[in-house]
Amino acid sequence: MEDSERQADQGSVEVQLERPLIFVLTAGILVLALISGINVLYSFLYAMLGLIALSYFWTTRNIRNLSVERHLLSKWATLGDEVIESFRVSNSGALPVLWVEVNDHSDVPGYEAGIVTGLGPREHREWKSRAVCSRRGLYRLGPLRVYTGDPFGIFRATKVLPDQATFLVYPPITEVPGLALPTGRQSGESRSLRRALHLTTDAASVREYVPGDALHIIHWPTTARRGRLQTKEFDMEPGGSTWVVLDLDREVQAGEEDESTEEYSVKLAAALVYRLIREQKSIGLITYGEENRILRANKGSQHMWRIMEILAVVRAQGRADLGEVLSEVTPQIRGSMSLLVISPNTDPALVPILVNVSRRGIRPTVLHLVPQTFGSDRNSGPLQQALGAAGLSYIEIERGQEFRTIALEKGDEDTRRRAQTVETTATGRIHDVSAG
Repeated sequence: MEDSERQADQGSVEVQLERPLIFVLTAGILVLALISGINVLYSFLYAMLGLIALSYFWTTRNIRNLSVERHLLSKWATLGDEVIESFRVSNSGALPVLWVEVNDHSDVPGYEAGIVTGLGPREHREWKSRAVCSRRGLYRLGPLRVYTGDPFGIFRATKVLPDQATFLVYPPITEVPGLALPTGRQSGESRSLRRALHLTTDAASVREYVPGDALHIIHWPTTARRGRLQTKEFDMEPGGSTWVVLDLDREVQAGEEDESTEEYSVKLAAALVYRLIREQKSIGLITYGEENRILRANKGSQHMWRIMEILAVVRAQGRADLGEVLSEVTPQIRGSMSLLVISPNTDPALVPILVNVSRRGIRPTVLHLVPQTFGSDRNSGPLQQALGAAGLSYIEIERGQEFRTIALEKGDEDTRRRAQTVETTATGRIHDVSAG
């Protein structure tokens, strides 16, 4: 959400007649007064017309004098966090508002932010609304509808405040106890203690300036502190990257809601990404669901959150078979890498494809979500036997797997901007894979 504080004092206003019988009664009094000529009936007629005019004036003035402010305390949340908003409804007019109802039409599950209250002249009310984020995804905050009326209930006015914003709920940041991940087969996976002679992404230390050093690699803060030119030294780049492939084929999923292979896959991917980024590894993500997405391999906290943004919204609505996806993307991935495949697929036909991946110098590991434990009748035994016979690594993930939640400080992350680096295919085919 770009702006966490929004004032919605403008909007379309609609006034509805709640008691149409009052016009029927007024018309009846008019007819009787004209027929009989009784002065008392004329007095009643004038009183009714005055009441209608007063009620309409009261209602329209009050609805235009009402404004609502909302302030989102945090721009993002992970699963299990609270979304908290503070609201303020104000009456800027000289007339009291006997009742005002504020309805929020946000689509965050379990989130209700409305209130019914009264306001005196130039008075305001404040309240907070909160809900636990029970489902990952991209949600809408707003719009607001404000209702009020006159003391006699003749008219009801509605102001629609169309201001909306998005609120992203990330998958939980967790770690999986006891999960041992293999690394790439070839050298280059660990960080070298030697210094690079060319620029890399990792500045390791500083040294005295040597004639011939480029000016753009001078570390100016250290230079200012020490009073003499200091030059950055760079670590050697790790030679390999890790790719995570998330199987979102709808035909192979099992379970329901939080206890489904879809949600376990997302949580497992998030845990792997957090772990590898923390270990300064370069990591990329491939998903294919309603939209196929590829995020190139990179390192760092900002890259991790780009991946988390994808994991927050992916759904297991894909129609492509995992084997087809692997056959398509692996020729485009350079060697000296690891490939982590998260899938509940039980088809042994995947094994020859993974063997071919291995021959390309990429070490595949299947993190297999055992579908029987999620209520499916599909047997994973043949796949596991074939993987073992081929000498391929696989790890079983069953329903009830422990995920230990890691608490994060949001202060620093609230300053980040949502990255727009995700490449999406319109035809449903994956393209443009690149590794950093």
